[in-house]
Amino acid sequence: MKKYFILFLIVTVSMIWAQNTSAQFGFSSSVQVSDTSNSKLTNDERIEQIMENLNVLQYSYLKKLDKSDYKDAVKLVEEIKALLGKESVQEEVTTQVSTQNETAQSVNINMNFGDFGVPKEEEPVVTQQAAPPVKQVVVNEPMDNGSFNNLISQIRSESFSEDQMRYIRTASKNYYFSVNQVGQLIDEFTFSEDKIDCLRITYPKVIDKENGFNLIGRYTFEDEKEQAEQIINQ
Repeated sequence: MKKYFILFLIVTVSMIWAQNTSAQFGFSSSVQVSDTSNSKLTNDERIEQIMENLNVLQYSYLKKLDKSDYKDAVKLVEEIKALLGKESVQEEVTTQVSTQNETAQSVNINMNFGDFGVPKEEEPVVTQQAAPPVKQVVVNEPMDNGSFNNLISQIRSESFSEDQMRYIRTASKNYYFSVNQVGQLIDEFTFSEDKIDCLRITYPKVIDKENGFNLIGRYTFEDEKEQAEQIINQ
């Protein structure tokens, strides 16, 4: 009689576990359990209650069976526990995945509605203006002292003014002069006409024309000074 009573308890526990599994996956069951309070329990609480009942069954009642029946009953109880353990883990994983999906959908919706209707500000276009061209200032230097002294030597080596003037014309094409250098060249000539020609050739290449008035004093006669003034003021 005890054997059938124990088996009835095992079957009852199995039916409770089956009802719990059917409720989770949406299947209906015609088996009703006398304890109506189980319907208010969560799946984890139901599984925990079934595990406790199985422990009571295993350690309080199954020991009263004979050795052969006890081994079979314990094996059956352990299989039911294993199934309940897998069910609990599967339910926990399913709950976590569902929660993560709901959170991701909520974040996605918030992101979509967060930008809805908000006009995007256009970034200002910065146009870099081209730098103005750099003006190169050419600073002309007067003939160096060595070249000028050589020019004076060549002029003095010639006897005729025409030959002397040839050196001045050639030097004026390639060099610039200072007012002081032009004054020295003028003094190398004797006749006033040659002095005026020397000024006319060299003065366009003078770099310090603001001092050109000093050249007027290189001439002796009034008509020479007037011609020199005209050349300087051109």
